[in-house]
Amino acid sequence: MMQAILALEDGTVWHGAAFGERATACGEVCFNTSMTGYQEILTDPSYKGQIVTMTYPHIGNYGVNTVDVESWRPHVAGFVVREVSPVVSNWRAESSLPDYLAAQGIPGIQGIDTRALTKRLRVRGALNGLISTEGLSEAEALERARAWPGLIGVDYVKDVTHRAAFAWTNATRQAPTSDSSPARTPLIHVRRATRCHRRTSPSSPTTSASSTTSCAACVSMASASTSCPPRRPPARRCNTNPPVSFSRTAPATLPRWATPSRP
Repeated sequence: MMQAILALEDGTVWHGAAFGERATACGEVCFNTSMTGYQEILTDPSYKGQIVTMTYPHIGNYGVNTVDVESWRPHVAGFVVREVSPVVSNWRAESSLPDYLAAQGIPGIQGIDTRALTKRLRVRGALNGLISTEGLSEAEALERARAWPGLIGVDYVKDVTHRAAFAWTNATRQAPTSDSSPARTPLIHVRRATRCHRRTSPSSPTTSASSTTSCAACVSMASASTSCPPRRPPARRCNTNPPVSFSRTAPATLPRWATPSRP
């Protein structure tokens, strides 16, 4: 098994076993506390340029499929876990996590103390780092991690956004096979809540992502424009008689069965 190294800009170094692609990548090291959903995390555009650490110790047991993705490809720079499951057990799985990362050119490291790493990130905040499965020395890894400029001032929208506009309907719930920018799950939830027709548009130089709404009832979100169907008229009441109300103490003329119960 290949060896891997994770180096942080504060001088901390971890050694572990490599999985995924044989590569070297710099990024902002952060952590995620989800117990499941690693495939959605990998493909979330908001993680562009970051090395994600999973706090849950066992990752990859249900494999990867092409349905549960949030965008057209993974966007993380690297993946850090305590242990990658050696067995994939799910009828929806199409590949294993290591094979998926290898196909996407993303390096991963396992076998390190992710609890200690998470605690350091929680106390110090996200740190610039480097992950490598190519046999780099500690000195070289630290030097390159400290030389990485970071995420401040970098516009990653142009890297993760779609290249052309497309309609988002019930028939296209699954993210397009290529060039889709927004995360897929929010689009589905917004459509369910508003019953709106949505059209995603590529980012423009003036805004990081185009976003328009056609009425106040629509939810505005990045890279999604909405158009709402006409509102339905209010439903008519079948009974036009005024409602009957009872006082706390029923009149003596009412039968016992008609006496209202105490609220």
